[in-house]
Amino acid sequence: MERFRLGLIADDLTGALDTGVQFQQKGLTTVVPFKYGRSFQDVGVVAFNSNTRHEKREVAFRRVFQLTRRLKGRILFKKVDSTLRGNVAAEIMAMLEASGLHKAILAPAFPTQGRTLEEGILKFYGTPFHRTAYREAFSPPLDTSFVPELMERGLGEKVGHLGREALKHGPLKLSERIRGARERVILVDSWNRRDLRLIGQAWWSFLRDEALICGSAGLAKEIDLGEPPRRTTPFRMRRKKGPLLLVSGSRHEKTLNQVRRVLKVLGFPLVEPDMADFTNPLKSAQEIRKVARLVGDALDRSKGVVLSTSFREMVKGNEDQVAQSLGKVVGHVLRRHEISSLILSGGDVAMEVCQNLRSGGMRIETEILQGIPLSSLLDGPWKGLPIVTKGGGLGDPNAFLEVIHYLTG
Repeated sequence: MERFRLGLIADDLTGALDTGVQFQQKGLTTVVPFKYGRSFQDVGVVAFNSNTRHEKREVAFRRVFQLTRRLKGRILFKKVDSTLRGNVAAEIMAMLEASGLHKAILAPAFPTQGRTLEEGILKFYGTPFHRTAYREAFSPPLDTSFVPELMERGLGEKVGHLGREALKHGPLKLSERIRGARERVILVDSWNRRDLRLIGQAWWSFLRDEALICGSAGLAKEIDLGEPPRRTTPFRMRRKKGPLLLVSGSRHEKTLNQVRRVLKVLGFPLVEPDMADFTNPLKSAQEIRKVARLVGDALDRSKGVVLSTSFREMVKGNEDQVAQSLGKVVGHVLRRHEISSLILSGGDVAMEVCQNLRSGGMRIETEILQGIPLSSLLDGPWKGLPIVTKGGGLGDPNAFLEVIHYLTG
């Protein structure tokens, strides 16, 4: 039994992994289950993926409520997207109601990725979010960056807000301000990593048994658990022979540039589906088999292959179908070809691929780059297969190149 037992819920797989790895780096065994019924009593951190980023509010609330019940007895962390995409308000309320906790502390900032919360305003490298291209990722597009207003729309109740001045007197005073607030959800400004560290310390040292903490991987990284338990078996990458497969469904400009760098520098072949057939219920099965053959042929003659829909025109509303089809392609490929490792970009794509690998979950092994973890399958036909996952908006242009270098030595 590990010293601390935490439960984490994210709304997509990459979020569960990039936040879970922050606790793994503190010395806690961390797993991300694919099947909710399995017990992990001896595991330090259980990181659930509710897979609710694009679900309706009611579905998200119900699923997160049920998952929270499964985490009974654990200290709770709600991973929220640092740009507040998804059903943030509904999922926070679900965790509060299912756990019986009285307060939720919300600190979504991720300063090292340019995302800060200043006087209640969510900013991207100093620009309010609703004035950046990110506003289009919301439906309807964002019309304000003032987070208390955005959260109150979703919660239907007033949200507390503590500015930076509340951090000046240390974690104990901050915890007292939070405990004494009338509102259930308290938003706290965070301009930099030091601010997040203070928020994390206030929660962990004084509030962890009475408040839900909500934030991104940036907040998880700054939480100091004290002296962590020692790992008896430090992770060592066991490099397998065979080519690697990079699968990208993210359309984020950062991911597009990262894939372009791999194609240019390493010369990996690129396989792209015919999107019309890929998303046509009458033709998708045939297109999946065709694409799987193309990927397999490319794997036979290359050290690595890129399977991507990122550069193709996407019809709005077809995102789920594309992710499902990519997952099926990878399942077909792995049944016929041996690979050394998988790199997956985009939360929906990562989840669909993993569901086709017939495993009960993943164990997080290490963090290759900031927010880019390496995990391995817990069981199933491909037990131990190394899998790297990356959220669409993370990493510099050489991120995939650095990951590939790590995997191949």
